[in-house]
Amino acid sequence: MTTVSAQLDAVAQAASTSRVPVTVLSKRVQLTALYVGDALMISLALIVAVMARGLLPFPGQDDTLLIMQASGPFIVVGWLVMLRIFGADSLRHLRAGAMEYKRVLMATAATAALLGITAYLMKYDFPRAAFVLMFTFGSFALLLARYARRKAMGAIHARGALTTPLVVAGDSGHVDAIAQVLRRESWLGYRVIGAITSDKVAYTPGGLPVLGNMSEAVSIIEEHEAEAVFFAEGSFNAASEFRHMAWELEEHDIQMIVVPAITDTSANRLEVRPVAGLPLVDVERPQALASGRWVKRTFDVIGSTALLIASAPVMAIVALAIKLEDGGPVFFRQRRVGLKGEE
Repeated sequence: MTTVSAQLDAVAQAASTSRVPVTVLSKRVQLTALYVGDALMISLALIVAVMARGLLPFPGQDDTLLIMQASGPFIVVGWLVMLRIFGADSLRHLRAGAMEYKRVLMATAATAALLGITAYLMKYDFPRAAFVLMFTFGSFALLLARYARRKAMGAIHARGALTTPLVVAGDSGHVDAIAQVLRRESWLGYRVIGAITSDKVAYTPGGLPVLGNMSEAVSIIEEHEAEAVFFAEGSFNAASEFRHMAWELEEHDIQMIVVPAITDTSANRLEVRPVAGLPLVDVERPQALASGRWVKRTFDVIGSTALLIASAPVMAIVALAIKLEDGGPVFFRQRRVGLKGEE
């Protein structure tokens, strides 16, 4: 642990003394770590597929090594391309672990499907054991590498390096609430440099410096070299004002994030649904209520199953008595008479 901490401190120190802009350096570091880590994990998956092919009882594994040597480079490149297509390397999603992991799994599944379909259409006898091992191990390896990258970047961000400078716009109360969350969750890598609010004060109640009002937003962002802007509640009086602000910021490489007036709420309870041009946020009931429903459902299933098992001997005796009484069928079947007396 001491060695890892020392290495992270060295990275943070190097980032703080670098002459390259912080945001550019942060993007370079993250993308380099992504591409190198993904390539290594995919290559490792191919090696494991060849070395451990004997663990699965599939026939035709004698030429696995030759086939993997010939197709391995294409698989690595294709897998990396799929990760790119599905947006697994998008920096916007690297702070949302669930979304990042979902895109990795989707890209892996698409690569497996594409390889399987291609091998089938070209009548290419790809080793089944290698196929199963490669994509099974590769999925876990990629997820593990992404998890390690997230932890490493979070530790670097917590040391104040490779952070993204941003301003928060909105009412002072909402601005302070967002700034408090970002300070607490320092692993996200956001560094709040000031607020943009219509309040005529030098500082917000939380001590954040007020840089100006919304009419000066573009010039403030340029002057302070902010790379992102959070729009909180109270930023605009009408939707048209936000639309015009988005048009003004299109020429700048600025990340715009709209924050609803909801903080410290579990992400599992929130769902964004764009309806008729309105980004509606559904807030589900707490998971505790859902767990209560599952308890009731489990009790119903177990209870009904127990009653069926308890009554089964009685029903069997009744069925046997009916059969011995008249020799007819156990289950009553009503005969229905139709047209012209036909059953």
